Amino acid sequence: GLVWPVAHIDGTADMGNIATVLFASPNFWLAGVLLAPALCILLDISIMSIRRHLTPKPHEILQEVEYLEGVRRQALRELGVGKHELKGRTYKHRSVEMSASTSTLIA
Repeated sequence: GLVWPVAHIDGTADMGNIATVLFASPNFWLAGVLLAPALCILLDISIMSIRRHLTPKPHEILQEVEYLEGVRRQALRELGVGKHELKGRTYKHRSVEMSASTSTLIA
């Protein structure tokens, strides 16, 4: 640093050139630049996943139903089952219903 070599403050003689030593250390780059942001992102993703699993919003339920319907259609297509068997089904998830034929929320 600029202050430490010029001003002699008792007990701080070790602080000279600390930035050069710190930036040359792989531990600084590993912990400060890679590990800390990764842990913060992991915490955010964990909280979002737990919230979505325990208390999903209506649009998240609709996304899941649409995804599962797509998987189901793909499986039926591979098995050779016709489209007429897909229409008219109603799906329930807690307090929200969705009709497969209209793709709208019934509440």
